[in-house]
Amino acid sequence: MNILVVCRFGQSRSVYLKQYLTEKGYNAESAGIEENPESLRNKIDAADVIISVQSYIQNELKSSFDLSGKKLIALDVEDNTDQPVYTQKGLEEQIARFLPLEHP
Repeated sequence: MNILVVCRFGQSRSVYLKQYLTEKGYNAESAGIEENPESLRNKIDAADVIISVQSYIQNELKSSFDLSGKKLIALDVEDNTDQPVYTQKGLEEQIARFLPLEHP
């Protein structure tokens, strides 16, 4: 099962959650909605599960890409660059409700 974690720029929240899930044994990749559309499309096509760190990100993905057949998970974690430990804790707490992840 391939998991794609998406945030705005693909540099902070998605990278952290990708790392967190990888350490738990999942095959995860990270991306940002602001990255090259072709690169993002390739990552989406390869994913079975797409985790958006905020619901507006999932909405943007839905309006731009075909997500049929994908399991979609939307979290609600804002990026707090001044206090990254709070962002990381929020990601861990919110994804815990969905673990273990299963193929759609």
